Amino acid sequence: MQKKPRVLFVVFDTFKTERLGIQILSAIAGERGWERKLISVSSLPLPRQIEAAAAWNPDLIAYSAMTFEQYDLQAFNRNLKKVLPDAISIFGGPHYTFNPEEMEHDEAIDIVCRGEGEIPFPILLQAIEEGSDYRSLPKCWVRLGGEIFRNPVGAPVPDLDRLPFPDRELIPEEPGSRIFGNCLAVLFGRGCPNRCTYCFNARWNKLHSGHRICRWRSADNVLRELRQLKERYNPDFIYFHDDNMALIPRSVLDEFCRRYREEIGIPFLAQFRAEMVTEDLVLELKKAGMKVAAIGVECSDEGEAWNLLKRGNVTNTAVKAAFDIFNRHKILNFSQNMAAFPVRDPLKNDLETIKLNIRCRPTWASFTMLLPLPKTEIHDYAVRNGYLAADAFDNPEKLPSVFTNTVLDYHNPNITRRVNNLHKLASITVKFPILLPLVKLLIRLPLTPLYQFLHFAWYGYWNSIGLFGSKPSTRLIVQGVKAIRQYRKKF
Repeated sequence: MQKKPRVLFVVFDTFKTERLGIQILSAIAGERGWERKLISVSSLPLPRQIEAAAAWNPDLIAYSAMTFEQYDLQAFNRNLKKVLPDAISIFGGPHYTFNPEEMEHDEAIDIVCRGEGEIPFPILLQAIEEGSDYRSLPKCWVRLGGEIFRNPVGAPVPDLDRLPFPDRELIPEEPGSRIFGNCLAVLFGRGCPNRCTYCFNARWNKLHSGHRICRWRSADNVLRELRQLKERYNPDFIYFHDDNMALIPRSVLDEFCRRYREEIGIPFLAQFRAEMVTEDLVLELKKAGMKVAAIGVECSDEGEAWNLLKRGNVTNTAVKAAFDIFNRHKILNFSQNMAAFPVRDPLKNDLETIKLNIRCRPTWASFTMLLPLPKTEIHDYAVRNGYLAADAFDNPEKLPSVFTNTVLDYHNPNITRRVNNLHKLASITVKFPILLPLVKLLIRLPLTPLYQFLHFAWYGYWNSIGLFGSKPSTRLIVQGVKAIRQYRKKF
């Protein structure tokens, strides 16, 4: 009996969430009769991972990476290709979309996909099945016969309704294997029209200039996926990962809301831009089942938000008004904020953002550290102005994180320590504003490890019990502590 073709999907880590991009690719492979498997390289020592991957003997190895994950994934691939030299390796995801030249320095990479992989992936699968030439694979750089063929990026997926639903079986469900409790992620659409300097969307839009950036599935298509999820997995919550639910055309959203309550009836979370939050929109979504809402605040300094971050027309007044609407209608909500900017007085900046959050009264205020990704506008600004060395991210043994310490150099260790400490205590301070005078003193102390643990514990609480209604248990606490320790080993 002839062996079915096999594709091995490889990620650095699932980070206890779903990876919808590769799950859709897995569904595409499944439709063609391919066997699929996922490996997370951070879960086991490299030799054991290589042994397991080689024993499965895939025909295609498909990697997906965010920036800073490429080091481990390429090392894994080089080792695996020594054992499986005939297996074809393809690298995709945000990092390789903007850094296809990685394959020029690593001969173990056979293909790099730029942009949405649903277009070239089935073409590649067919070529492997037939043993045919794939050097003209759209959206991809392809290595064949010692030569690299650089094919154009072209347009993104024009009709999202034609894509299969994500393969939810690719990432096995295990106790404690997900944050957000018994929650499933869904994307209504793709694309963001904004050009924030810290986000990959600005470069993605430029890469696809001349093509339609924002696209949405039909309400019927989304509801069909949700009915399947309800029947097969019975989730307690749905997390819409769209950057801004208010961007969805109102006719599509109206139909979705009208049918969701009767056909699905599962509480959901949606994300918004503050200036697009209106009373009627919130009431319609609440009636449909929205229980939690999120808004990006990022920075309270409107000048920096406009000039440094290029966040567009987002004012503090609009931010406050949006949270007032959510609070008035008793919708749980959280703000998304960044700390540690490349500015002259980062402490003042972060304290003012905390104060804005206190005025907005979110259910939870989430704070991450600014991570200026290479090739973003804010990265170039930080390097140009002496806050970041040009080679700051060249060391694969020292990877940055948005949850630990700032990568910026303020040329004053005391300032850096206070910035790091304030980030860890910011969310708790928003919840309990009476602590603000004390926190201004606490950030001076060399207690960063303690504050780090508090930050992770607080973050874990809100992403399980606080917002998503997970039931408190000994298992939940143990899994949370293990997750913190595992994360700290990596970053």
